[in-house]
Amino acid sequence: MIRALWCLISLGAALTTMTSAHAAPVATQVSFELTHEPDGKKYPNQVKESYTLTSDGNLAYFAYFGGMPTDMNHTDGLSWASGAAGQRVFAALQRMLAESQKGLRQLSDSESAPTGSYRITIRERNADSGRIVDDKTSPAWRTLDAAFGALVTAFEKTTGRPYNVGQLPQSRR
Repeated sequence: MIRALWCLISLGAALTTMTSAHAAPVATQVSFELTHEPDGKKYPNQVKESYTLTSDGNLAYFAYFGGMPTDMNHTDGLSWASGAAGQRVFAALQRMLAESQKGLRQLSDSESAPTGSYRITIRERNADSGRIVDDKTSPAWRTLDAAFGALVTAFEKTTGRPYNVGQLPQSRR
């Protein structure tokens, strides 16, 4: 009886291991960084922006403003609950993974994602790995860029970002 029970427990553990080993990859995070050169309008100074969206819907935004005096604040940052816009980004990511869309490629541990590309963290078989989408002509880029662009538009509309230099909080001395 004990031996039979032990066999059933072992069989259950083996099935669980087999099921998790073949589980579909899941996107847990996507990041995008870009640099805006001064244009005299929306970007009077050079601005480097980064966006990181996690699967819980939190969008972390960070901006660094160049061309400013060293005693001034050069940064802006904000966490934002992305709601439906963030959910659409992750739905697009899952579709890309399920379809193995062209343009979504493995990122090696020693490789850095170039500015202007999407870096995606994938959870598969209880381990994280990186993927990248950097080919702007690929189906993966079109899928992800449409959803992420809509997310950034919603973020900017809701938060008034990106700030200009005059809107950055400065400490009083």
